[in-house]
Amino acid sequence: MSRTEQALNPAPYGGLPGYKVGGTSKDAAIAIGNTEAIRLQILDMLPRTADEIASAIGRSILYIRPRLSELVADGRARKTQARRKNESGLSAAVYARAN
Repeated sequence: MSRTEQALNPAPYGGLPGYKVGGTSKDAAIAIGNTEAIRLQILDMLPRTADEIASAIGRSILYIRPRLSELVADGRARKTQARRKNESGLSAAVYARAN
């Protein structure tokens, strides 16, 4: 990423999806493209679980969970102590904006 791109996207991920290693993870991140708009939409919906967010905006939970992880990693969101049941009946973490 160029310095200009970093300046326009100050978050650690630069508006792009994160990935740990090359290969399919990197390919998927490149295919998804800029995710900053969805991250901002998610932030506006907090506090909620990942499942609640996915349901509310009609996106796959597999798309929302990584965006929440990215928001936590860059310090804009945090997991709370609260838990709520998700569709599977299991407890899910409630995320909130970071203080």
